[in-house]
Amino acid sequence: MALTESQDKNEASQLQLREAQQKLVELQEELSMADESKQEIESQLVSMEVEARTMWAKVNSLEGEIEKERALSTEIAAKYQEIEEDLSRKKQEEELQQTGKLKC
Repeated sequence: MALTESQDKNEASQLQLREAQQKLVELQEELSMADESKQEIESQLVSMEVEARTMWAKVNSLEGEIEKERALSTEIAAKYQEIEEDLSRKKQEEELQQTGKLKC
């Protein structure tokens, strides 16, 4: 009888051991899948960081170009104004000369 009880307890212990080993295998598989997912996400994050830095550099470059274009536009507008004033002054001088010739 004691032998039967010991055998039953032994079988129960072995069953628990097999179940624990199976659970351990399942958990190891889950851990492996989680690690693969983590590595993939980390890789994506690094890629996104590189892309963000590239985009930031492009934005800074474009902002610099915009400032240059604004300065050039201001310069061209000033030159245009100067030419218009010069042309207007020459027209007035021409009209005065024409008026002077007509009086003589």
